Amino acid sequence: MTDPTLRDELASSSGASMIGTAGSGTVQDKIDTVPAQAKNTIENALLALDDATDEYTLGQIINRIGLTPQMIPGFTANASNHSIYINQAIDRVITAGGGMVLISGLTEWKIGSQIVCHKSGYQSSHLLLRGGGEKSIMNWQNTTGNMIVIGNGSNPVYDVTLENFYLGQFSSARTAGSIVVMKKASLCKLRNIIARDIWDGVLCQDVNSILIEDCMFIAPSTGTVTGTGITFYSDPNDPNARCDNVDVIRCTVQYLERGGSGLSIQGRVHTGNYDRVGLLGVVRGIQSGSAGNGAANIPTFHRFRVVEVDRASECSAVLDKGHRFEFEACDFSNTTGVGTINADTHAVVIQSGMDSVKFRGGRAGLCRQYGIYINGTNTVIEGMDISEFGRQERNVY
Repeated sequence: MTDPTLRDELASSSGASMIGTAGSGTVQDKIDTVPAQAKNTIENALLALDDATDEYTLGQIINRIGLTPQMIPGFTANASNHSIYINQAIDRVITAGGGMVLISGLTEWKIGSQIVCHKSGYQSSHLLLRGGGEKSIMNWQNTTGNMIVIGNGSNPVYDVTLENFYLGQFSSARTAGSIVVMKKASLCKLRNIIARDIWDGVLCQDVNSILIEDCMFIAPSTGTVTGTGITFYSDPNDPNARCDNVDVIRCTVQYLERGGSGLSIQGRVHTGNYDRVGLLGVVRGIQSGSAGNGAANIPTFHRFRVVEVDRASECSAVLDKGHRFEFEACDFSNTTGVGTINADTHAVVIQSGMDSVKFRGGRAGLCRQYGIYINGTNTVIEGMDISEFGRQERNVY
């Protein structure tokens, strides 16, 4: 058809109304029904995850908008245990090659069993478990047990991030267990997490490239706790196991003088960085040690920058075993018997198993005996204020 006038006429609405179709009615009649048909199809389509059989489409849904536990069949807001639905969502994401699970929209999520951030047969989880800040309250329903686990300790797990959560205890106080446990996990991150009423905060065993950033771990306001806020551990008797490259940045452990300790570095833990960390109301702020000897079996190459230990009831730091520890602008303050605590002794203890410890700037004091008690080798102190000690004796080191 080459005549432009005829072509334009047939393409117009009047032209469409003049041409018949194989069925009844004209072309215009068919055109008029399209919006209604499309609207009816959309309104009656049920969006279910299992209906998305095309792999590329499923990947787009998960990776672009995330998957929520509410998308899992059977989910209800008043369920007694939301862990079931969270775990199913995590399982689907890992199976699909990775993506995001969104935990938001509820005032309280009831966590009655472990949240598992790995899957058998998949080394790379590629999982982002994201909450909505204080709106995403996840309450542990039990008095013992670990709330969130990454890795089973047998097979390596890679690439898991937890961020923007408010984690807590439902009613009865904890008597054991951690908020987060990582075992044989690598490239994992905890960001912007507030955990309250804790026993142990985070336990990391045989991990690599771990980041704990902008997190707070807070003890219950009543009762006695004997846990530890952050622990890095690797068995010195296992030559195939070790921790490498761990970072704790802008974090706080607050035990409210209830008996817990701040940071523990035990065994084959190599290369740690701790920057702007507060360890408050603790028995011991920093503890390093090992059941083995030699540089390969003890904590090695750890750097502390602007780390504050305040109101330590025993010692701000007890360094039993380790090699090449550096402290820059750190504040080690005991309590001098403030409040209900009266058993504080030295601010910093360096035992015979420590070698090459350096202090640059900062302060040690507010203790009853020694500001820094040195029994290790190659200890260097530069420009450090050691004062306000010696309620019993005035000793520096």
